[in-house]
Amino acid sequence: MYADAIIDEILRREGSAYVNDPHDRGGPTKYGITQKSWDAYRERHKKVIDGLAIPELVRNIDRDDAVAFYRTEYVAPFEWIMDERLLGLVVDCAVNHGKHRVSTWLQEAAGVTVDGVVGPITKAAVNAAPELVYRRLLKRRFKFYAEIATDQQPVDPDAKFLRGWINRACEFI
Repeated sequence: MYADAIIDEILRREGSAYVNDPHDRGGPTKYGITQKSWDAYRERHKKVIDGLAIPELVRNIDRDDAVAFYRTEYVAPFEWIMDERLLGLVVDCAVNHGKHRVSTWLQEAAGVTVDGVVGPITKAAVNAAPELVYRRLLKRRFKFYAEIATDQQPVDPDAKFLRGWINRACEFI
């Protein structure tokens, strides 16, 4: 299944170490999963996971937890994308930039109304021209990184991560 390969690549890019960099707005993170995202995921899926409503520390996430998280939160919402290469880029963008933002970028790239609501028109337009959408989406991603690096007040703390973000995006070229 291609979803497994996408998730393997996400985990490779994100790494498996627990980190809590004071300059990272995400706070405590493991496998690229922030504490806030993990808490929300566990709350929504508590019966599926273990029946407990008590949030577990992100530090305790194991690889199987991370795979389930990414499959549910980032692959499933975009499984309607028929082109595997485009799906891989979309999922990685969603992980890095948020699902809503990526939905608007997809609409922009497909030339449909940009409202963040992915319906049949967006899906048809994306699937009709996957290579064009891929190129436009990747271009939009680089543009977003440039905005982060140049449009902020004196020094944006996120700018320290820019080299890694650009290296990540370059993997899709």
